[in-house]
Amino acid sequence: MTKGIITLVPKKARPASAKDYRPITLLDVDYKILARLWTARLAAVQDRLLHHNQVRPGGRRTMAGALCDLRDVISAFGALRKPGCVLSIDFSGAFDAVDHDFLFKVLERRGVPRQFVDVLRSAYAGAVSQLRVNGVLTAAFPVDRSVRQGCPGSMLLFATVLAPLLILLEPQLRGLTLTNGSIRVSAYADDAFMVLRDHDEAALAMQVLQKFAEVSGLQVNHGKCGALATGGWNTDRPIGVPYVTRMRVLGVTFQAAIKDTTRENWKSVLQAV
Repeated sequence: MTKGIITLVPKKARPASAKDYRPITLLDVDYKILARLWTARLAAVQDRLLHHNQVRPGGRRTMAGALCDLRDVISAFGALRKPGCVLSIDFSGAFDAVDHDFLFKVLERRGVPRQFVDVLRSAYAGAVSQLRVNGVLTAAFPVDRSVRQGCPGSMLLFATVLAPLLILLEPQLRGLTLTNGSIRVSAYADDAFMVLRDHDEAALAMQVLQKFAEVSGLQVNHGKCGALATGGWNTDRPIGVPYVTRMRVLGVTFQAAIKDTTRENWKSVLQAV
């Protein structure tokens, strides 16, 4: 029940390297039935498991709301001429990097009964995968970390792992107060961003991210992170991730000027019509 079969799907017509393939894991039907049961149970209490600014299906925070908040933050920094920076975080491997022990500890600390966590622990114990190449299966290898691809509960489990990071960061950032509250951090699955007011907050955020990586397994990919500066933020002073003029969040491209953001996103939509 804990074995998965990994099939490689080409990303392009003529794949030339391993990076040109997307691995898709097929799991046992019995495992998926069990996973749907415990996922439904966890989903019923997800507002208690996750940070209030994490987007989740059926939750109080929606993807549209998160995008509107980011738009309003960038717009407010520009209009008020206050230095600000939106930091987009990219995790190396993301779903594949989650430490199992950390996952189970977070669930227990968030109030999930130990008996329930033991069910998840048994589902992950002894998990193995095999790779299908040219119709032939390789030898099985252990899956020592990650939330399993193809599992109905992987999205919720990953969000639960990420919640402690947001909870730790939020009180240490000033963020920006809008009509619907203060925005400091936000996340949807592994797509996370934070609002910085000065370079000291940026340095603090980098320290927190490093400590979080040590316990969770989620390493920050600094090369793929992006810092969108606005409102007169000093970009001559580095903060550990590259400054960008465009930032793509949840499928929407943002720029420092909202009018440029609107123009660029509608241009691509109109061209596709």
